[in-house]
Amino acid sequence: MHIFLTSLIRRSAVIRVVFWIAFFSALGISETIWAQEQAVKPGSVQGIIVDSETGEAMIGVSVMLDGTQQGAATDLDGNFTIRNVAPNSYILIANYIGYARLTVTEVAVASDKVTTLNLKMSTEAIQTKEVVIEARRIDNTEASILQMQRRSSSVSNGISAEQIKKSPDSDAADAVKRVTGISVVGDKYVYVRGMGERYNNTRLNGSSLASPEPLKRVVPFDIIPANLLNNIVVSKTFTPDMPGDFAGGSVQLTTKDFPEKLTFSVSQTVDYNDQTTFKDFSTYKGGNTDWLGWDDGTRELPDEMSNPPVGSTSRTLATSFENIWEARQISAPLNGSRSIAFGNQSQLFGRPFGYLATLTQATSYASRDEQEFIYNFLEDGTVEVTDSVFIKKSTRTGALGGIVDLNYKASPNHKFSIKSMYTGSGDDEVKQFSGILESNFLVRATRLTWTERSLATFQPKGEHQLPALRNSRLDWGVTFSKGSYSQPDRRDVYYADFGDGRYSFLNSNSSGFRRFAEMKDNVVEGNLDWTMPLRNKDDQSKIKFGGLVRNLDREFPTRKFYMQSSDTIGADAIDRSLPAEVLFNEDNILAHWALQELAINLDSYNADMEGRRRLAMGLDAEQKVARS
Repeated sequence: MHIFLTSLIRRSAVIRVVFWIAFFSALGISETIWAQEQAVKPGSVQGIIVDSETGEAMIGVSVMLDGTQQGAATDLDGNFTIRNVAPNSYILIANYIGYARLTVTEVAVASDKVTTLNLKMSTEAIQTKEVVIEARRIDNTEASILQMQRRSSSVSNGISAEQIKKSPDSDAADAVKRVTGISVVGDKYVYVRGMGERYNNTRLNGSSLASPEPLKRVVPFDIIPANLLNNIVVSKTFTPDMPGDFAGGSVQLTTKDFPEKLTFSVSQTVDYNDQTTFKDFSTYKGGNTDWLGWDDGTRELPDEMSNPPVGSTSRTLATSFENIWEARQISAPLNGSRSIAFGNQSQLFGRPFGYLATLTQATSYASRDEQEFIYNFLEDGTVEVTDSVFIKKSTRTGALGGIVDLNYKASPNHKFSIKSMYTGSGDDEVKQFSGILESNFLVRATRLTWTERSLATFQPKGEHQLPALRNSRLDWGVTFSKGSYSQPDRRDVYYADFGDGRYSFLNSNSSGFRRFAEMKDNVVEGNLDWTMPLRNKDDQSKIKFGGLVRNLDREFPTRKFYMQSSDTIGADAIDRSLPAEVLFNEDNILAHWALQELAINLDSYNADMEGRRRLAMGLDAEQKVARS
């Protein structure tokens, strides 16, 4: 028994010794492996790349470690960083378009260390085949307008479609106010450096425009929607290629050009006027198309007035007019405009063909209170106010405009285009007067006026590059422009207080008055310009010859009528304080009134200008500055 226990104790001791030897051996191996793992960590490569000539940081250089998928690109400061790179020796390659490939050998990456490189790249000339790029100049951005001003040989300022789009301007009159040195009078007439509209001219796509104003040689800018324009450039100094009627300034309007790709847009705007919207507004029954800016015939002169029926009299003719003389009150709705545009560029006979069509419509309401004073200059040099009139004016405006632009590039050197535009507006105005007039009576009066203005243009044009003739350029264009003004059936009615405390109809040729006016202004113009470089591409001097022929004619006929008191025998007396629509109903007209026409119309006229020609020659020199 003793012998057995001794043997068992000896065996246990041996086992314990073997266990501890194995344990410490395993612990040593683990520590060795752990130490090795801790000793090997990834490193990184970073640096900066600059231009070898200028020393400027290079942006977007591609940097790669050869044989790996690891790389980076330089940032805005020319810096790059490649992380998690296993310790080793690498070849670094840098590439950038227009620069020679840069190879750096033996880039050593140590464990948990950063390898820093400062590199320089040199430009490299690459010989390639000739590449021909065809593109249109963009002239509807702020940058393009500044470039035009910089290169122009005259003093000019402008505004682009990009700027117009950012502003709330609805028509060209609002947009042109943002041009330096320009002011707009009456919300539609442009003054250049304080000089009136008679000293300025307006041109559309390089050609003259007709005028829808009967007593002015000017284009009102409020009828041209701003979203139809590509840019507005105002030239303030004369150059030989401008029309001879330039005196103070020339306003150049350019309509939108066709897009490079498919474009379709629809827009709707709503405008709230805190002086008018949802408030009392004076109006009267008009036509069904007033919102489009034209009358549907409701206000036209009755056919009986042009071709009186057999047996007709001044009384029966008077009954052929609409018996509407009074204003009614409504709540003015919100102002608004809407537009649609569609354009694209495609191929026609294998050559680029572009087209653009836009249509815009707007309706607005405006109310205004005014007070007019009549002054009397006394002998001692003082001024006294004799009379004053209060005027309440309500105006509803409907407008419609659109353009159609067609362009075809028959070859790289020949381009043809047709540009057409229509824009028109109709102002439906109610004016209510109260106060003392020159008759020294207290007077209340109402005037109902519809004023319709429109402008239409049609412009075929051509641009030709002539390589065989010193690479000269030939531009031609023909413009047909028509402006129209119509004021059908303006109605004035006056009531006066003759001292009895009540207002009665004022019997005069200005009360119960109706006026019909229509004007047509036609312009036909043709121009031809030839521009030839004097030397080579390094010398931008060029000479330009041009000619222009223009023909204008205008007609402005008017007819005026008024209701004259003429009681028939045996007719009962009529109360002249009754409303005008009661005074002039059919029964009362046949019993108490006769229609009279004013024989003398001092504001009617016909005018024409034929054979106006211009021959111009100019020299435009530019010099390139070479930088070394």
